[in-house]
Amino acid sequence: MNVIPEAQLQAYVLGLTREAFPHLPPESFRIEKHFKLQFGHNLHDHDGTLYWEAQGRADLLVFQNERPLALFELKREDKILQEKDFRQGQSYTAALFPRPPLIIVSNGHDTWVRQVDDGAELPKCADAAVIKKIFENVDALHNVVRQHRLLARDALADEQTPDPELALASANAFVIRRDALTASGEDAAVKLEAQAWVSFYRHPTGEDVVGFRVPELFMSELAHQLADLVNTQIEADPDEAWLVLASQAQRFFLGDIVGAQALFDLGKKRSSLPVSLIEPLMNDPPTVESIAGKTIGLQQPDGTILNLRFNAEGGVALADAEGNALSEYSACSEDDAPGTMYGNMISWMIVSQFARVRSTSGTTIEHRLDLQIMLCVGRAEIPLMRGGDFANLRPHSIQGLGKAGSTLSAAHALAEPLTSAIHKLFHEEWRNLDFFFEEVVRVNSLPLTCRVHHAFHMLQGSVDPDLEEWAAEKMASVVQPLMREQLEEQTV
Repeated sequence: MNVIPEAQLQAYVLGLTREAFPHLPPESFRIEKHFKLQFGHNLHDHDGTLYWEAQGRADLLVFQNERPLALFELKREDKILQEKDFRQGQSYTAALFPRPPLIIVSNGHDTWVRQVDDGAELPKCADAAVIKKIFENVDALHNVVRQHRLLARDALADEQTPDPELALASANAFVIRRDALTASGEDAAVKLEAQAWVSFYRHPTGEDVVGFRVPELFMSELAHQLADLVNTQIEADPDEAWLVLASQAQRFFLGDIVGAQALFDLGKKRSSLPVSLIEPLMNDPPTVESIAGKTIGLQQPDGTILNLRFNAEGGVALADAEGNALSEYSACSEDDAPGTMYGNMISWMIVSQFARVRSTSGTTIEHRLDLQIMLCVGRAEIPLMRGGDFANLRPHSIQGLGKAGSTLSAAHALAEPLTSAIHKLFHEEWRNLDFFFEEVVRVNSLPLTCRVHHAFHMLQGSVDPDLEEWAAEKMASVVQPLMREQLEEQTV
């Protein structure tokens, strides 16, 4: 086997690159082994040949006419190219600054040239016109991202309270008022609409609004801008920063995901875990609110709004948008007591999503923030699920826990983000979780134990026999005895 010395890697990769692009001028290429990776707003120097001698892999950056063209994933010649090599290259390009449009994977004998975004192979006959078109597409996409960012910035700055009908529409899709756009935001929206990235329409309330055809792109930029907004608030008044995060996330469709991503972006931006935000969010649980004296709007299948007014005695009547009763009040419960509902869900919803991120504020498992979230928020006496358009919601069965509330049933448990995070924890770190189970016993919460039980239930039939055996042992020795004791207490 011929092992290329590290000092000759750049020249070797230059030769392979010229072979991969025979229709481009050979002198137009340049290879760099040192380049920058961007994490948040911070740039870090990276030596792509650091692991060549120890692991037989190197990452080098290919320039063509002084523009980054490709990340070159070089493998030792005895290594067979695999799909994971391309995916590894994709993960690197996501942090490259600036980002190249292509990935080259080669072991010296076989060479792949593929596009970063969709993995499509570049034709062997690629010439200067093809490469020019690729660069044009990259530039165009950068402009599209920037235009979505401007709309996200304006959406966050909109302080007008929307009509109930528009508020319900915003609970089921990303919708922003066109009148809330600045001049630069309006210009961005017009350009995006011309390219079919967004659509303009008039909502039944009379508001002209902007809708998004690729909501994931807007959501990503919304989270990034929310992180910037919260970061500014931290500098001005850190004690109020978590409230800014929660109140802004509450306004938007998928606000829990947007808020969790904003926490993640903020952590990268500040190069530290945003504990000062996460802890007050954990200490802001859902609240039980009486529906007495409230007007609640329900969106019907045809899109119209049905307004219901509740009085202090527990009666309900049809109402107009201002809350004026349009019919006689009638009892809506057998005991004639006012009903209740849960409010203030957003804080625990955000941290439930964030719990999937392995995070720590120290050096031992006791400092794991994701575990603290699970142990705290797992006590929730209701399923931590977002509401929305009934036509788009799949029904989920609920498991009643008596005075302790309810959770999702075992069959549907992973639809709840928090239980899904616990399941992920067990699947990935099951060998080192004794501390977690000691804390589950100490907390002694039936809803938490039930969520742990359901996470274990979803591990049945695992392809890893050791994991399945561990899960069965923990269920028998910890979870089931604890749950029996807690259920017996409910009957006392």
